[in-house]
Amino acid sequence: MTKSLKAAVLVALGLLVASGHVIRAQDALPNASDLLAKSAAAMGGLDAWKKTGLSVDVDTKQPMEIMRQVQISAGSLVVIGVLLGASLHPAFYALSAFVGAGLVVAGVTGFCGMARFLALMPWNRAAKA
Repeated sequence: MTKSLKAAVLVALGLLVASGHVIRAQDALPNASDLLAKSAAAMGGLDAWKKTGLSVDVDTKQPMEIMRQVQISAGSLVVIGVLLGASLHPAFYALSAFVGAGLVVAGVTGFCGMARFLALMPWNRAAKA
C-alpha cells in the first residue's frame, strides 16, 4: 500500500470523525484488503459510509451542533418579531430585521455573533472530567 493511499484514507476518516461521528477502529481498518473499498465509501461522506453497512457511533450526550442551534434561535426570533410586529407594535419588526442582517453578515464574513454567544451557554461547555 502506498503512502498516498494511506494518507487519503486517513484524511477521509478524519473528515468523518470531524463531522461529529466516531468510527470504530475495527470498522475503519480491519485489514489492508478492505482498506481501498472502505476508503472509497468514506470519500462519499458519512451517508456513503452508512450505506456500506459500516457502523457509526453517535455520542447522544453531546449538545446539538452549534449551527443547528443558530438556525433554531434565528428562526424563532424572526417568527417572534413578525408575530409581535403584527399583533402589538410595528417596531417589533426591527427584531426580525436585526436577525436577518446578522445572518447576512455571518454569510459574508464568516463571523456569526449568535454562534459565539451560544457557544458560551452552559449546555455547550465541555464537562469537566
